[in-house]
Amino acid sequence: MAGFPEDPRRRRAVLVLEQHEIDKLHHSGDTEIFGDPHTHVITTLERPEPNELALSTIVDNGLDNAGTVLVQSPFNPDIYVDAEQAAEQFALTKQTLFLNFCQLLGATRVSVRQITSEDRDKTETLKVEGGRAEMSASVKGARNESERLAARLSLLDELEGGLPDLAGAEAFLREHRLGGDQVMRSLLQARSAQNAIRRRTVTLNLSTEAKNSLNVAGKLQIPTVYLSCDYKKVVAERKNYELQMEVEFYTSEPLLVERGVS
Repeated sequence: MAGFPEDPRRRRAVLVLEQHEIDKLHHSGDTEIFGDPHTHVITTLERPEPNELALSTIVDNGLDNAGTVLVQSPFNPDIYVDAEQAAEQFALTKQTLFLNFCQLLGATRVSVRQITSEDRDKTETLKVEGGRAEMSASVKGARNESERLAARLSLLDELEGGLPDLAGAEAFLREHRLGGDQVMRSLLQARSAQNAIRRRTVTLNLSTEAKNSLNVAGKLQIPTVYLSCDYKKVVAERKNYELQMEVEFYTSEPLLVERGVS
C-alpha cells in the first residue's frame, strides 16, 4: 500500500481494516474504496514514519481499530475522530476555539445563554443562566441531546480582558480554517473599529464545518461486514448544534448600563 498521503485532501476520511480484509477485497474485485480520491485505507498495524504527523496522531490516540471510519477535523487536517463521535466532538472543539478567539479580542466574559440541538425533525432547546443549565428532572442516563452537550460545554468563562490582538485573531481564524465563519469575522471587525463594541449576543453554529467532513464519509462505498458501526446511519442523523452566547469585552471605560438594567 502507498504511504499515508501528505495532501490532507486525499485523506478526508480514513478507513481502518485488518490486512486480511484488504486482501479479501482485492481478491473479490471490490476495490472501489481504494480509488476514492478523498479516502485512505490503513491497517491496524501501521508504523508511522517520522514525518507522518496525522497517522502518528491516529495511532497514538488508539483510533486504529479495525472497522473504524475516521473523519478529518475541519479545524486541523492532522486530527481525526471516530465518525460515531464526530458531530459532538467537532461541536465541542468549535466552542473551545470560539472562546480562544474571544480571548484574543480582549473579552472579559463569555457566557452561554441557550443551547439548541436539532436532529432531522426533532429540536431541543435548553436555557442557561449564570453558567447553570436548566436541566430536567430526568433519571440518570435519560438526558436529552442539549443536556448531554451542556454537561461538556464551557458555559461561563470570565477573563481579565485587555486590548484586542487583531493580527493574532486574524491569524487564528486562518490557522483553524474559520475565516468563513461570519459570526467570528463580524466580531473581529467590530473590535477593530474605532468605536469598539463592548457587548454582543451571538448565535454560533457548532456544526457547519462538521457537516462537510461527515459528507465525505457519507459517500463511501464500504461493505458493512467490515465495519464496527452503521456509519451510514451516523452520517444520516445530521445533528446540528447552536449556541446563543453573550460576549463582553474589555474597554478603558466601565459599562454605563449594568447587566439586566435598561
